Amino acid sequence: ATAIASKASIIPITVPMNPNIGAKAINKDNQEIFFSNNPICTPPYPITAFSADSIPSSTIAVRISPIIEKAGIFLDESLQLTKILCKMDIDLLHVSCWDVFQGVTGDEDGPSLTKRFAEVVPEHIPLISTGAVWTSKDAQWLMEEGADLVGVARVAIAHPDWPMHLADVDYSPQRPPFTEQHLLDVDLSPVFVEYMKRWKNFVIDGN
Repeated sequence: ATAIASKASIIPITVPMNPNIGAKAINKDNQEIFFSNNPICTPPYPITAFSADSIPSSTIAVRISPIIEKAGIFLDESLQLTKILCKMDIDLLHVSCWDVFQGVTGDEDGPSLTKRFAEVVPEHIPLISTGAVWTSKDAQWLMEEGADLVGVARVAIAHPDWPMHLADVDYSPQRPPFTEQHLLDVDLSPVFVEYMKRWKNFVIDGN
């Protein structure tokens, strides 16, 4: 499940992880490629068109990481990629920031990453931004920066009812580390709890 906050409402969304469901993409050689909704699935070819005809009522959302310089991903190129994607048939753009509050190296006093992308994404394409959001004030700040949707991961793992509390402007749920029992009490499976121990300082007595 993924928790999100939007400008229109605060809603929890459950995403079915069915590996048999996929979107059809067409590369520059007019070859059809199918992708599952597995989050580790990445396009093996440059994509020049999208089609969702194979899935009724489908939504095409593109997730990008704006800056990972060690991997050769630079902000200027990500902004250019965003402009290209917004001219294609996408329904939503997801900018996955490791930390939405962190300034851009060399321009720390400039606009936030979210605002930089909001300035190039047209109004008809919702922008979702994620990264280190924890409190209702964090979510409100991010929407003021231009995000239409606020995505969370770690806080929603430990607090799956997170969206339901955002009407409280002072909502600030417990931060990690968490006990194993807390995670089990919010319906994480024992296998998932063991996995979360790999995340630094997320589980007491974990890594």
